[in-house]
Amino acid sequence: MVGLGSGGSHVAIELAKAGVGKFVLVDFDRIELHNIIRHICGLSDLGRLKTNVMRDRILDKNPFAEVEIYNTNINNLDDARRILKGSDVVIAATDNIRSRLNINTLSIELGIPTLYGKCAVRAAGGEVLRVGPWFSCVYADASMEASAEKMSWFRQAREANPPYVGDDEVKATIQVGPSSGIIPIANMLVKQALVELCRGKDSALAPLEKDLAAPYYMWANRREQQFAGYPEDGFQKYSTD
Repeated sequence: MVGLGSGGSHVAIELAKAGVGKFVLVDFDRIELHNIIRHICGLSDLGRLKTNVMRDRILDKNPFAEVEIYNTNINNLDDARRILKGSDVVIAATDNIRSRLNINTLSIELGIPTLYGKCAVRAAGGEVLRVGPWFSCVYADASMEASAEKMSWFRQAREANPPYVGDDEVKATIQVGPSSGIIPIANMLVKQALVELCRGKDSALAPLEKDLAAPYYMWANRREQQFAGYPEDGFQKYSTD
């Protein structure tokens, strides 16, 4: 698990509840006040490293799990290569393009199936991408524009904007989405991760290998932004005449 924010924390807990027995958690951030409303953690966790918080939460659900933690930035490539090597699947729940580019490069180099999750602004929707050693590099450039993704805190928004943009304007780009909009994308990551972990095995999830075979999924929470052109899909009343 790379990234333990509002989406990544939910994914980690759901995998622990599903019985996953070994986790490698990577994040360098601490729990801040703005995290609380959408995160697995609570007020009692303020100031703690996200890796420490999530290790406690995982072990609370699955006390027999093995949990390794790394309080490092995944963009430190030497550290990242050492940490990711030997993983069965990598889940990238990071909040910036650079980290996804680096994870993609390393996962293909190491031959590890990797899942990427991303929410749009205000969690209007999101997308899940599955990349394996059988695919070529899909994050060859910064095609997933920062302007199209969720900005939930100042430092993230500041880094995504050029230096000449003032702080007041940067603050205006922080448009958070509700937890209920983030969880559907996180749940798809959970399902895809379980499929990868059980691939080729005689398990109850075996049928999902065919049902969830696509490399890309898009979820729309509501019809706005890139989803604005979606047709209305309400209940249709048809005449019986």
